[in-house]
Amino acid sequence: MPYEPLPDPEASRAPVPLQAILGQLATRLGAAQPHVAVNLYSIWPSVVGPLVGANSRPVRVTNGVLTVDVPNASWRTQLQFLGEDVTVRLKESLGDDAPTSIEVRVARKW
Repeated sequence: MPYEPLPDPEASRAPVPLQAILGQLATRLGAAQPHVAVNLYSIWPSVVGPLVGANSRPVRVTNGVLTVDVPNASWRTQLQFLGEDVTVRLKESLGDDAPTSIEVRVARKW
């Protein structure tokens, strides 16, 4: 990230909502907005189905890529196979804020 000076402490003393600060931070880091992450985690089982939902968990969204952890290579293959359908369903549920692709990885600890 390029250098940016700290804001002038005398410029504004008005309180800022935490959600606004987290949203700005997420944008700077290339992460999903907090409301998108919360929605994604809550709808995940309904998007992928109960069986896949029980054997996978969304970890993060960075620059439009959803990272999902699974317990083993079999579930990784299954979720990769379903990847395009899952992104379409996420787009239907989350709109323009939905991740555009999925990266599936086997978790070290499940």
